[in-house]
Amino acid sequence: MAVKVQFRRGTASEWTTANPILSQGEAGYEHDTGKFKVGNGSTTWNSLPYSSGATGPTGPSSTATVGSVNTLSPGASATVTNSGTATSAIYNFGIPQGVTGPTGPTGPTGPTGSSGGITLTVTSPAGGIYIVNGANNPVLSFIRGHRYVINVNAPGHPFWFQTSGLAYNAANVYTTGVTNSGVAVGTIIFEVPYDAPSSLTYVCQNHPNMGNSVAISSLGPTGPQGETGPTGPTGPTGATGDTGPTGPTGADSTVTGPTGPTGATGPQGVAVDLRGSVALIANLPSTGNTINDAYIVDEDGDLYVWNGTTWYSAGQIVGPTGPTGPTGPTGAASTVTGPTGPTGATGDTGPTGPTGADSTVTGPTGPTGATGIVSVTGPITNSGTSTSATIGIDQTLISIANTQVSGLGTASVKDVPATGDASATQVVYGTDTRLTDTRTPTDGTVTTAKIVDANVTNVKLANSTITLGSSTLTLGGTTTSVSGLTLSSPVLTGLTLNDGNIVVEGSTADANETTLSFTDPTADRTVTIQDATGTVALVEHALGALGMPTAAIDVAPRWDNQTAFLVSGTAYFTFFTPLKTLTLDEISVSSAGTASSGTTLVRFGLYTYDETTATLVAATANDTTIFSTRNTLYTRAFSTGGSLPATYTLQAGVRYGLAVLWVGSTPGNAYVAYGFAPGSVASLSPKLNGAVTSQTDLPTTATPVTTYNTGLWGRLS
Repeated sequence: MAVKVQFRRGTASEWTTANPILSQGEAGYEHDTGKFKVGNGSTTWNSLPYSSGATGPTGPSSTATVGSVNTLSPGASATVTNSGTATSAIYNFGIPQGVTGPTGPTGPTGPTGSSGGITLTVTSPAGGIYIVNGANNPVLSFIRGHRYVINVNAPGHPFWFQTSGLAYNAANVYTTGVTNSGVAVGTIIFEVPYDAPSSLTYVCQNHPNMGNSVAISSLGPTGPQGETGPTGPTGPTGATGDTGPTGPTGADSTVTGPTGPTGATGPQGVAVDLRGSVALIANLPSTGNTINDAYIVDEDGDLYVWNGTTWYSAGQIVGPTGPTGPTGPTGAASTVTGPTGPTGATGDTGPTGPTGADSTVTGPTGPTGATGIVSVTGPITNSGTSTSATIGIDQTLISIANTQVSGLGTASVKDVPATGDASATQVVYGTDTRLTDTRTPTDGTVTTAKIVDANVTNVKLANSTITLGSSTLTLGGTTTSVSGLTLSSPVLTGLTLNDGNIVVEGSTADANETTLSFTDPTADRTVTIQDATGTVALVEHALGALGMPTAAIDVAPRWDNQTAFLVSGTAYFTFFTPLKTLTLDEISVSSAGTASSGTTLVRFGLYTYDETTATLVAATANDTTIFSTRNTLYTRAFSTGGSLPATYTLQAGVRYGLAVLWVGSTPGNAYVAYGFAPGSVASLSPKLNGAVTSQTDLPTTATPVTTYNTGLWGRLS
């Protein structure tokens, strides 16, 4: 396969303006000068030497010395003679004196210098003393009318002048002619007035006896000018004045100087022998290599060159990956049946089915029980046997007196009727027809008026309960739930579900059902089904259509993404709303084509976001290896430092933010979630991204500025 190698190229001015750092062994070509340079991975273009071919052989050595230099008359021609040989020249120069040029104009007046004065330096390296010009708490002597510049560098010891006392007293402070009194670090100017007192003190505001006295005196008045004295003798001749300005340069010499020696041979230029390409860095051959053998590595697109002991990257030699091609046609269906998957786990036991209809088949007759034994006592008689009894009453054993019956339990004495009819308070006996009446009342004979609720209770009914589904309901009781109830074509109004689940059996009664589950609401919610015909798509279907995972949360789809260089101390936020509820414990972020170095902090953070304030809810620990390698996906688990959780549950429909903070000296670039958007679009709600600058760690709360267009792509899982 033919391989085409092209070097980075540009004009000399373009290279100078860009001033890049070439990778070790990477070549850069100036196509307007024909020159090139080879990088070493650290030196900028403007500081790199040009590479060139071999220098020609050194010419014969020669020497040249100056013999004499003579000044010629103004206007004469300059001369150069050689009193030596061609290879050992001695040059003698004759240089004409130039005419004196005119005096130049007076230069502009310089700026006014600082005011003069006597300078004092005050320090306090140890508590309790001022050191003034090297002396400890010395007595100061000032002269009226003079200016004193006092440079104070005594943190914690403000410097004051007072009329008296060595302990600070605001009532005694002297400020006449004093500028900037009371500084501990700064400059105090004291222009001593002519009426200043003869004695002052200097003190520390915070420490008594730190200071001393200031003696102030005056110079006497200037006396009258004396008479002019006689002229003194002539003094000796003064020193020669300064040399006048140099005259104009003489005419060019007409004598060609000797050729200089040939320079040393320059370093050999770099040439590489491209041997082919390999898929991975690990596939580069470790033996049989010659210096400057080169391979292209498909893994990162770099050209790797053998330096005699190891392979080093000479930088990118392959362009970026092109866009993904169109999806190929679907292949023909396989004719080979795949292996049967393992049997799934047994499902939960389904609800109890409804009670079946009564059987129409009579069950078998049970075995005959043992013969019973009859045993009676008077007045009851048995004229049969113990297994075939004939029961009667021995009337001779019943005591009847005065037509009354006694001994009938707790009842009072009852009248014995003379006839076969008996009232409610009479004993019925003999052949009264009511003793043998077994008739069943018809529907018409039992009316509501004949049933008194207080007397006919539920428990007195043959069926005091009813069964719905698998639940038994007691008549007159209170029922809050019914299980296993099957309703055919029900019409329900105002249905309320207390457990948040609806189970649908489907057309086949088996162990497989579909459960509609409702999250416990924190407020009244309304979900509206549109007046339209269609199929409800699940969240997983929507995520798949967007090219996003179903077992993780991507903050943005992975298409039309770009890269951006990080700025040290800037926390970059990307805001997102998950379509599903998911518990997660790690964050993934990817570096791009340039690695970072000098890193001191890298952290990922998860925030809740209300379109104004971002609040930290989970974060990773500091890891300075992140972004140290280009085109690498970094996945880091949540840290429990700072009382943050090791896991966090994202709620579907809630707004969150992913933040990435890098702090270091040399930034790299990272994979971002969105392309560039102008500020007028980026500030619209809901916000897509934002940033907070000047951070040394992830902020607990923040108000991200949404005019930043950089928001890193990330995955939470």
